Amino acid sequence: MESRYDSLRRDAIRIYGSILKDQQIFDSFSPVEPDSRGWIQEIVLGSLRYRTRIESLIRFYSKKQPPKLKAIQFLTLAGYQVLTAKEEHRAKAVSQWVELSKSELGKNQSGFVNFQLRRFADEKVRADFFSDEKPDWSESEFEWYCLPKWAYEKLKKEQGEAWVRDFALSSLEKPTTWKRNLAKVESSLYTAGSELADNEIIQGISSQKSVDLVSQSIDGYSGKTIIDVCAAPGGKAIAMAALGGNVTATDQNQRRLERVLENVNRVNLSINVKPFDEAFTGEYELVWVDAPCMAFGTLRKNPEAKWIRGEAKLNELFEVQIGILNRASGLCTDNGHLVYTVCSPFQLEGGTVVEHFLENHPDFKLDKKWRVALNEYEGAEGFQGFLLSKSSSNSS
Repeated sequence: MESRYDSLRRDAIRIYGSILKDQQIFDSFSPVEPDSRGWIQEIVLGSLRYRTRIESLIRFYSKKQPPKLKAIQFLTLAGYQVLTAKEEHRAKAVSQWVELSKSELGKNQSGFVNFQLRRFADEKVRADFFSDEKPDWSESEFEWYCLPKWAYEKLKKEQGEAWVRDFALSSLEKPTTWKRNLAKVESSLYTAGSELADNEIIQGISSQKSVDLVSQSIDGYSGKTIIDVCAAPGGKAIAMAALGGNVTATDQNQRRLERVLENVNRVNLSINVKPFDEAFTGEYELVWVDAPCMAFGTLRKNPEAKWIRGEAKLNELFEVQIGILNRASGLCTDNGHLVYTVCSPFQLEGGTVVEHFLENHPDFKLDKKWRVALNEYEGAEGFQGFLLSKSSSNSS
């Protein structure tokens, strides 16, 4: 009879393979056993964080017998669990994955799987694996730092080698969740499973810092008409409303907009939540565009982003970002402000978008720009922000 954990492992194998094949995010999948989501999430997302480092180790120990894709994916998940298991649980994890391999890969593969996983369980291999320094068995820099080659090379060119290595290593850490106390305007760490007070919301620390920085730069939100154009899940809109802003919130994605409405209703604040196309009327003193992006600044929480979005998507999103910024800028009143933010480190999604926008909108000027690095705060997301002001005198 199959054990419960064999069933969970099969679920993890299915979800991991589908993420890479169908380019879907983890949250779009439903585990067979809903109460097992946390266990599967740890295995799947951990394997995605360390994917190329694990695959490099698999290849190193299988030079005479290069495994096929299905075996590589199986061993990546199994290897991650063995590498991260406590010493007293490692042998059991190895034997359970070996037994499962007989039905998943074929009985003739169980010896190969056993050999691989016993290497993963070795203390010296584990020490090398979790070291910041690339060991001899790792074939390339980008594989060791667990980034696609194109992304590693692009960020290295834009930010420098030391920066991209620090970024990559920081992105391998497990995510930390932050909350914001709306009454006290305080940030603190959130413990998973704990209840939020009525005046608390989940909001990333980088987003919180951006809300506070913009507030300081425009003399506060109180009394100002504000629209958050890409509002989901609602943290920025709620934070600005709590600080006295007259806020309208919208989002292109209807499902995500419903989440905004749920979060707004929970904190009982007056925020006008509108469908996307209905929101583009009138004028606002502050227009905030937190644009769709590659989300490489959220790799701690969303490690699948680096494997399901290639360089072609980066170029495609540039056009989307320009389009939304152009459209949203029409909502900005004279002497008002336009904020553009992305949770991405790529120049094309940040400074290049703003430069392109300013070339075609001489009535706007750049007042301030900021960047939040992954290692700047515990659990920070990589973030770029730009504050622009609108005035007819800017173009004269």
